[in-house]
Amino acid sequence: GRDLHDSGVDVVSVAQNHALDRGVQGFEDTISNLESSGIRAAADVTHVQAKGWKTAWLACTEKINLDGHGSRSIPKSAKQTKDDYTPRNIPDAVAAGVHGCEEDYFFDAISKASQENHAVIAAMHMDGGLQYEATDAEEDKAILQARARRALEAGAVLVLVSGSHVIRSGWEVITTQDGRQTVAMYSLGNFLSNVGMEVQSDHPRDFLHD
Repeated sequence: GRDLHDSGVDVVSVAQNHALDRGVQGFEDTISNLESSGIRAAADVTHVQAKGWKTAWLACTEKINLDGHGSRSIPKSAKQTKDDYTPRNIPDAVAAGVHGCEEDYFFDAISKASQENHAVIAAMHMDGGLQYEATDAEEDKAILQARARRALEAGAVLVLVSGSHVIRSGWEVITTQDGRQTVAMYSLGNFLSNVGMEVQSDHPRDFLHD
């Protein structure tokens, strides 16, 4: 946390599929440790004021890991379905205030925050579909774009999408229906990760995310 702060990082999202690997207490400890290091931890709605600007950061995750699995591709041996991984169906996620990227609550919160702040930033962790691939499958890309656009239309000015572990799909400027110019950035890969390249593919240059 201190190293991140000293590097100039002010806000991080803590809503992602590993958020509850150590339960609600571990999630709360993570937030406490980051905050004590001078970093704001965005999960539900996090307000940040600096240089006269009021911003709200909101974060969501598509899934929460259960039994070691967190992707949309549920192993055949697993008894869970896709819905079992959705935060709203996981009591610990509800208790911790971790929300899903398809929940109406998330988009309603963006809309409300946009009325009370100069800017709203939405961090959306959508790790469904294929990971560790240099390009998105068209189906997955369509899901990313649709949810990002919904967040922007709700009032966000910037959407940051993570979860693929690989930088792909690029970014775009989107003019919303109310005439605002907004930005969506897709599949941003990892800023820091412990995933080694030796577990990737025959094309390690595609996976320089450590």
